[in-house]
This record gives sequence, structure tokens and C-alpha cells, in this order.
Amino acid sequence: MLAALSLIVFVICYRLLAFWHGDFVNFAPAMALVFCGALYAGQFRRLWIAPLVGLLLSDLYLNAQYGAPLFSGSMVVIYLGYLLALPIGFWISRNKSWLTILGGCLGASVLFYVLTNTASWAANPAYVKSLGGWFQALTVGVPGLPPTWMFFRSSVLSDLLFTGAFVVAMESVLAARGKPSLMSWGKSPSELREKEAPVG
Repeated sequence: MLAALSLIVFVICYRLLAFWHGDFVNFAPAMALVFCGALYAGQFRRLWIAPLVGLLLSDLYLNAQYGAPLFSGSMVVIYLGYLLALPIGFWISRNKSWLTILGGCLGASVLFYVLTNTASWAANPAYVKSLGGWFQALTVGVPGLPPTWMFFRSSVLSDLLFTGAFVVAMESVLAARGKPSLMSWGKSPSELREKEAPVG
């Protein structure tokens, strides 16, 4: 419960900081925390819910500040992108290693990027509704605005950074409790699989 509450507070505080200081908007922990919440749901009950709650609460506040509708079609697409990270995290949790975590993090980032930019391509009249227009939405974006590949670069870097920090923190907690952990160097993957009952 403490871990879940800490995650909610962290997500809310970071997103408010990004709102007040625009430099942080595209360098966020959201996807990494959703992915890692699922990755460690077997060891820490209901942890995967925490980042989603933090995201929802902060979105409701920020939408109110912008004068935007509390819920919109783009918001639904974004949350669908986050939800796609959950099955990836759940699946990797059964055979956790540094390599599978890296692959899962990158996979979640790519899925989120393709989904959200495809939705933008479908909704934005500036894009031609063709394969070429879709490719434009995934690479250079709308003329006069920063290219979309730059946003993808920033999101991947932030996902890798925050996932790495979260995994190291959680694995250190597990190691300190005497649980199988990726911080226990030299053990085989089968020895590192989690078989004990989840902790609170």
C-alpha cells in the first residue's frame, strides 16, 4: 500500500511540475510506471493500479486548468496506449530478466507511439489519409511543428530511464527481504522467478 501511494503521489507531482515547467512535458515517467506496475504486480498487490490512478487524477486537474473537457477522445487513446503496457508487464513478470525488461519497455514505448500517432493521423485534417500520410505522422509530423520522431526519441529515453530506476529500486527491496531478485548476481533465470506470496 505504501508503494502504491508513493507512486500515485510521484506521478501527480511530476505531471504538475511538467505543467508548470513545459520542458518536462515529453520526458515523463507515466509509461514506465504503468509497465513496471504490471511487472511487479505479483510481488506487490494492486501496484499496477497506482500509476493509472495518479495519471487520471493529474489529468482531471490539468484539463480543468486548461479549460478542456474532463474526458476527450485523445485522452481515451492515450489511456488505451498505457493499458497496452499492462499485458506486456504481466507476461514478462513470469520470466523476468534484464533483457526481457528492456525489450518489454521498448515494446510498450513503440506501441504507445504508433497508437497515439495513428489516432492523430486519423483525426488531423492536415494529414493525407494514405499510407504516405500515416508515415508522415510517425516521422516528420505536421510542417511548422517539431517532427514527431523527436517526441518518440524523448519518450523512449524517459521510459528507459524511469524503468531502469524503478526496477533497480524494486529489485533492491526484494533482495533486502531475502526474495529472489535480479540484484542477486550469478543466479540462473529459473532461480530468479518469483514463487513466493505477494508482499503488501
